[in-house]
Amino acid sequence: MTIQGIITDPALRECLAVADRTRLLCHQILTTIESATGAELPEDERIERSRTQKQLNALLTQIKGLHRAAIMSAREAKEVTGEVRREVDRLHLQLQNLYYEQRHLRGEITACREFPHQYTSLPLVSEEEFLTLNPEHQGDDTHNLMIARLNNEKAVREELEKQRKELLAKKQALIAENKKRKDDLASLDEQLKKFIIEAYSKYFPEGVLAIHLNASFYTF
Repeated sequence: MTIQGIITDPALRECLAVADRTRLLCHQILTTIESATGAELPEDERIERSRTQKQLNALLTQIKGLHRAAIMSAREAKEVTGEVRREVDRLHLQLQNLYYEQRHLRGEITACREFPHQYTSLPLVSEEEFLTLNPEHQGDDTHNLMIARLNNEKAVREELEKQRKELLAKKQALIAENKKRKDDLASLDEQLKKFIIEAYSKYFPEGVLAIHLNASFYTF
């Protein structure tokens, strides 16, 4: 592949074309000088050489201008390339940050999924038993099924708590009733003792009565 096939920029291709024309013109001038003899040149040859020299000067001037334009174009291209490279570097850094954030979020998601939630340690009714008792939840997904199981467990525990409170109230009532009966029995004992004292006081002296009362009361 020739250099013309590699270079695609129009300004550079024009510069190469002018350089080729200049090279060919230089070869032509050198060939003319080498073939010339020491004799004085005719007028037409001097005019031709002068015209050729002017063409060479014009081509050299054109090459200088094209070279200057190529340098400026290269500088601009370098600046544009630098800006594009900085933009690519910025986007690459942003992409790396996104990858890092993605890995972090995936780690957090995994940690959340593996976190030992409190509901997982609850003594819930097994899923099979729950679905047997509540067939309307057969088509629920895992999340909604767990919510339904938790709600069921809550309802069952609230009912048990209600029954516990009712039993506790009955227990307190029975304790109060037993205390009242115990107090009534104690009062009855006092009344019975007074009755015996009044009944025996008619037949025994006071000292003998106290001895008989104590023996009779405890025997009774």
